[in-house]
Amino acid sequence: MADRFGHNFCLLQGPHGPIFSQLGQFLEQAGVRAWRASFNGGDAFFLGNKARFIAHTESVETWPAALSKIIAERSKGLKA
Repeated sequence: MADRFGHNFCLLQGPHGPIFSQLGQFLEQAGVRAWRASFNGGDAFFLGNKARFIAHTESVETWPAALSKIIAERSKGLKA
């Protein structure tokens, strides 16, 4: 059922713990690709699907351009 709707969902900052991992799994089961963008490498510890982890390791000033690039790359081939 993955990618049934042709949508992506990007999870950003959230509470510590497994909540985003659980939410990501729920979204994936519903046919939505769930990505996790993080500013802290430790966040990857709680993520179940490491292939969907996006680490932003540059400065906060570069985030707007990085987010635009993430959106453009992850949106290729999606249904309109």
